Amino acid sequence: MPTSERFPRRGSSRRGFTLLELLVVLAITSMLAALAGPALIRQWESRRESTERLLLEVELSALALRVQAQGRAFTLDEAALQKPLGERAQPIDIPAGWQVDIVAPIAFSLLGACAGGEVRARSALGNVYAWQLDAPHCLPRRINAG
Repeated sequence: MPTSERFPRRGSSRRGFTLLELLVVLAITSMLAALAGPALIRQWESRRESTERLLLEVELSALALRVQAQGRAFTLDEAALQKPLGERAQPIDIPAGWQVDIVAPIAFSLLGACAGGEVRARSALGNVYAWQLDAPHCLPRRINAG
């Protein structure tokens, strides 16, 4: 067997990529990731904040039912946000990093009806949301936070 058949020449059968070609592809991929990464992170944070805002609205909606299940009157004010309501640690679950302020205290009767009130919340990203709770059912209605 001749030597040329056992050891093929390097240039005759080229398989794979050169180091330069791999570096060019890596550089292009890195530039695309650098451009798209921050936008994707902002989008993810915005979606998370939206989800947390909706969960806070659900908590406000369910508060009348929780009060009715406890069988006693309840007033939601700044001090009540820190006190337990039955088996729950707080009357409403506040998302991490959010700050909730009760602008107008909300009085709930024994049957779960309320006298109305207003709640404001500041998200972890700094956006401010406000809800008006109208009597007698206290379903939260978004209002202008300005």
